[in-house]
Amino acid sequence: MVYKIHSVTITALVLWLHFSNVRCVFKNHQTISRCTFIVHPICPDPLINFYLYTRENEHHPQRVALENITKSYYVKSLPNKFIVHGFNSNMTLGSLQRIKDEYLTQMDVNVWMLDYSGVSAGPVKCYLAAVFNLPSVGLDPALPLFYSTHLNRRLSRNDAEFVDVIHTNVLVQGQLSPCGDVDFYVNGGLSQPGCNHSTEPFVCDHHMAPAYFAESINSITGFWSWPCPSVFNYLSGQCPPQGDHELMGENVNESARGQYVLHTNNVPPYAQGDWK
Repeated sequence: MVYKIHSVTITALVLWLHFSNVRCVFKNHQTISRCTFIVHPICPDPLINFYLYTRENEHHPQRVALENITKSYYVKSLPNKFIVHGFNSNMTLGSLQRIKDEYLTQMDVNVWMLDYSGVSAGPVKCYLAAVFNLPSVGLDPALPLFYSTHLNRRLSRNDAEFVDVIHTNVLVQGQLSPCGDVDFYVNGGLSQPGCNHSTEPFVCDHHMAPAYFAESINSITGFWSWPCPSVFNYLSGQCPPQGDHELMGENVNESARGQYVLHTNNVPPYAQGDWK
């Protein structure tokens, strides 16, 4: 998903620290069966790090904290983009690195990558700890254990001035229900055509959300969608391409509201352009 807060864009795969808490994270790590739980806030947390990329150091991340930010490559006058990985991952994930590269190609900007793998990594059983540790937002926002939690622990349209969501693996790793101001269900949101022959199709489906978003940053063709009231309407053939069209991705219209569907190509470039 993408948060738009004035000049700040926050792109997250699965989990994110609330922006209001960016300067204060967590302490008291309790390890239970190889899983790390965090209990009380403290600044800073050695397991959560911010890395800065700019056009001056686009291939060499600079670890930045409050005490050294004035000596870093950070430029106060530039827009800020925040990219956050998901469960059992880190900031080196290829699709997230591509988002960073696409931003730096498009504009002079501060790109921040948050690495909290120290409190989100581990075997699948540690997913419970990751849910406990951090609220969720995302490109294809997480479903397991988040569906029934309170809104302040998962993504909702109240989390920013504008929230748009890209769904690519609903009912498996992603949420079915709309949770943004505008929700895009790519290829219906259940599965992605390029993942049909993957050895891990659900993982592939889930990770296509950041791949689509990365392409959208500099795409001339564009990911154009049409309105559809629900995934079930789409699956039953009740949502042909008609009505208003909205662009998905970095250049989304922030006045867009509701649920939309769109199709993509099996391989890059994924965008099919305007269907009208």
